[in-house]
Amino acid sequence: MSSSPVLPSDFSRCFEDAASRLGRALRKLEWPSGSKDAPCHEVNAIFSFAHCLGKLERDFQLYAEGMIGDRGRIDLIGCNGEIAFALEAKGWGAINKQSLSVTLDLERVRGFRPIPSELANDASAVDWWREAKQRFGILMITSFRGRNVADAWQLDSDDDVIARMSAYKPSDRALDTNGEPAPFLTLHKRLRFLETERGASPITDGSRWKDCDEGWLLWAAFPLECTPGNLIEVLEPSPPAQSRTRIVHQQ
Repeated sequence: MSSSPVLPSDFSRCFEDAASRLGRALRKLEWPSGSKDAPCHEVNAIFSFAHCLGKLERDFQLYAEGMIGDRGRIDLIGCNGEIAFALEAKGWGAINKQSLSVTLDLERVRGFRPIPSELANDASAVDWWREAKQRFGILMITSFRGRNVADAWQLDSDDDVIARMSAYKPSDRALDTNGEPAPFLTLHKRLRFLETERGASPITDGSRWKDCDEGWLLWAAFPLECTPGNLIEVLEPSPPAQSRTRIVHQQ
């Protein structure tokens, strides 16, 4: 697979800044989720990320919950004239259970193409997606399951991922009880096959709340075309491939 464009450094730093900002909010506001030991909702990471994008020299116009034709809504889309993106966010929790949902989101984002509304007086809508110089799909995950899954997210081989995830209870490991790839490993293979750029940044240190481990903001980014190409079925096995992994911040 040919080399793909990487995210500009100022854009990718927004993930680190968003994680730090979210951590500060959780500490300052005493985790106001109704159950202080539960992971916070992923929408809070979207707010923090959007705030950081707005501080860039060339800030973004953003829109949440935009429609993708008959394929549902997408969490956040944005464009600053140079870069356009489509983002889906999730929270972990139950790693393998949520990985199934993230895999579905991955394929939805890969097929993203904005559908403008019809304008009055036969006017033509601006095709901001096509006019952008770069287009990216982004997955963003707020994980409160500790450093092991954050490290595994950034690794580049099945064996290393399996070893790192072995620290968890069987339902959250990279292999199921029959030795077959569990949903997290299937997602990880897919991300590597697509040559995604991946990173992880700390949100909280895990020392304050009883039932939440270290919090990390995990992300993966990949280029998108002007028009969506042919998508591979979500459950189709994909061969592993090397990917560019950027460790944005390491404690």
